[in-house]
Amino acid sequence: MDLSKMKVITSCFIALLCVYGALGIECPDVEVNDYFDVERYMGVWYEIAKYPNIFQLNGKCTAAQYTLADGKVIVNNTQIRNDKYENIVGSAVIAPDANGKAKLLVTFIVGGINVTAPYNVVATDYNGYSLVWSCEPFLGSIYENSWILARERTLREDQKIIVDAIIERNNLNRTRYIDTDQTGCE
Repeated sequence: MDLSKMKVITSCFIALLCVYGALGIECPDVEVNDYFDVERYMGVWYEIAKYPNIFQLNGKCTAAQYTLADGKVIVNNTQIRNDKYENIVGSAVIAPDANGKAKLLVTFIVGGINVTAPYNVVATDYNGYSLVWSCEPFLGSIYENSWILARERTLREDQKIIVDAIIERNNLNRTRYIDTDQTGCE
């Protein structure tokens, strides 16, 4: 590619970023738990449903194990993909702006790079269900993730009703969630 074409492409890319930046696209305002008891949240949580994302593509039997160590939460995410067990270990800390709320920052090393993202517990009863949401501005748009988690591999019907009401109250898109296959996991 000659230099003049490269300059045009680069200029167009920069202009596009400026336009997106000028749009001021921000993450929606989603309520999180006003109080968060990190110790009660520890243990295993099974993924019931999620917003689709590249790092969990075609995964099943997805679970997260949270443990406290040296003031941090150690996160061990596991799944089975293409009949192979996968896991990634990271850590989470309470976000600086949490003020007692359920806002954390989780960090994983991906391809040798520390990747940190918000982990906001929208609602949990600590014993049965948890609704987690994450959102970050990204290239003039937003990148959202959300997970419905449970202490068992399925949610009871009464828990589904509660979680669905929380999703609706926060204007999250229920139709974006895809169910996670939790069969044949043992």
